[in-house]
Amino acid sequence: MSTEAGSPARLAGVIICSADLNHDRDVFSAITGTNPILMDNQNAALMNDAVFLMGDACLTLTASTKGQQAVERGIERLIIEVPDLDATANELHDAGADAKRYSDHIEINQAWAGVLVELRSQPIRSNKQAGAAGSVFDHAAILVADVKLMSDRWSIIVGGPPAHEGIHPLGTVVAARFLLGNRMIELVAPLPDQASPLKTRLDRFGEGPFALALVANDLETTVAAVAESGAKLIDQPPHIIVHPSDASGVPIQLTPRVNS
Repeated sequence: MSTEAGSPARLAGVIICSADLNHDRDVFSAITGTNPILMDNQNAALMNDAVFLMGDACLTLTASTKGQQAVERGIERLIIEVPDLDATANELHDAGADAKRYSDHIEINQAWAGVLVELRSQPIRSNKQAGAAGSVFDHAAILVADVKLMSDRWSIIVGGPPAHEGIHPLGTVVAARFLLGNRMIELVAPLPDQASPLKTRLDRFGEGPFALALVANDLETTVAAVAESGAKLIDQPPHIIVHPSDASGVPIQLTPRVNS
């Protein structure tokens, strides 16, 4: 796989649609090791969101409302901070991107990027300080049909080329990895002319986000808390997967922290 420098952009948030907010709130409290907080301007009497602050990023569960979200259940959008929103908007326009510019952000259509992307230049603020989270973002994985095409588009979105691109070291997929600070966006595609679960998924559901990986500060403690919440777990050493049926339709990969 080829190697390049990382991107100046930052993965700042993930929004996940939930069909059962009460259930999923408890599971994600265990996954993240923190309780949801209220964001600025959020009415406590209208609790349709559960926001988990994880360091300088946030994971938001939002109650599904038919017709208002791109998906009923699962990852609805990724929020990415870029250093120059105007410059990015111009580059997207020149590339013919399916994107809309608003006063404070840009929305890129899922059909163009493989996932609905919200670009911002300012951090998302909260009215409460986050406690120490038990897990932090590592990467979001997006299933695509053509890694080269999507890699070219994501190079514009995040302002830099992929850090790695080519056949995955495990030899199971074609992948492109964009380093966004200490986080990553990973584009993956099935190997051509080879049957696989990913190819079946792509043929059935099309392109889209399909997994979220988190690094647990204490994997054993996090796994115990998730199990206590009643969520099903899948053992894939050295990772533990929270079954998507218990995590708003998203396979959550819990990974142990590697101490250097």
